[in-house]
Amino acid sequence: MNKLQIKIPLLLPELPDEKDRCVQKLIQQFQYKEGLEKVYVADETENDVPQLCFHYDSDLISIDCIQSLAEQAGAEITQKFGHRLIEVEGIRHTRHARNIERDLRDMVGILEASESASGIVRIELITAKVDEAKILNA
Repeated sequence: MNKLQIKIPLLLPELPDEKDRCVQKLIQQFQYKEGLEKVYVADETENDVPQLCFHYDSDLISIDCIQSLAEQAGAEITQKFGHRLIEVEGIRHTRHARNIERDLRDMVGILEASESASGIVRIELITAKVDEAKILNA
């Protein structure tokens, strides 16, 4: 069994970190691909950059094919799902931040929203279903 590692930001450039759900969506794309034994987030990083690790059978699939499939799957996910970090003002306390989170999560197309009392809102969204102007108004 051979091993290939690809830096996650090369495949999913908008992600805030490797724990994002889009990484799992990417991994699931390879679950039943012939020649791929296992795909996961590697424990070790390269210069603090997280990587996907592909265990594969070189008799069934080539490195070039894995690279191409990974880039294509990453592009499809990036096109469908967006990630935004928005700085907001006027957050008075933690409860106010939770109310903003709840309001954002109730919007159609918002998959995840988290707000901190420091004024940073992190949003995961389905790009085709969300109007960014509505997010900013909320």
